[in-house]
Parts: sequence; structure tokens; C-alpha cells
Amino acid sequence: MQIRVYKSVAITIQVDKDNKIFTLINSDIYYQLKKGDYAKFIFNKEAINLEIVKIISLKQDIFEIEFTKTPFLKPQTQILGQLILKDNDSFLKLFLN
Repeated sequence: MQIRVYKSVAITIQVDKDNKIFTLINSDIYYQLKKGDYAKFIFNKEAINLEIVKIISLKQDIFEIEFTKTPFLKPQTQILGQLILKDNDSFLKLFLN
């Protein structure tokens, strides 16, 4: 039996002057990413989810994740958020760890 488990990693979400929303990660996080992972942040007491649009390798061990655009973030700002990573685990594994 498979169970969907979510793991989160604290990140700084940045918005550049062109309204591109992104964060920088290292390879430890990059190799944990799966299709459908997203970022979450709180804005005016509401949780906002941002889908991953693309991932670019900038240099060795540094990757840039670009997210969907949102009207809630102004250009040239930073906000704390969480990268939510999905994982499928077996029911038995939850009790063995």
C-alpha cells in the first residue's frame, strides 16, 4: 500500500524586476524533486502555492527553480516560503523508521 508523504524545505522566494519568481537550490534538493512538487508561502494569512515551471543548472551544485507567476508578489522582493516535496512511501516503512 502506497502513502503520499510530503517533506518541506525552507527557501527564499525571490522576484526580479521582470516579475520572474525563482529560488536557488543545491543538488541535495534537486535530486529529491519530482513532477508536481511546488512551493508554498503565506500572504495576508492565506497559503499560496506556486508550481515549478522550469529548473536551470547555473553552475555545479547550484540550480535555479522558476515558478508560476502570481500577482501577490511585487518586483524586486523576497519572501520566505517552503518547497513541498512529494514522496510515495509504503505503509510498512512509516512504522519501521
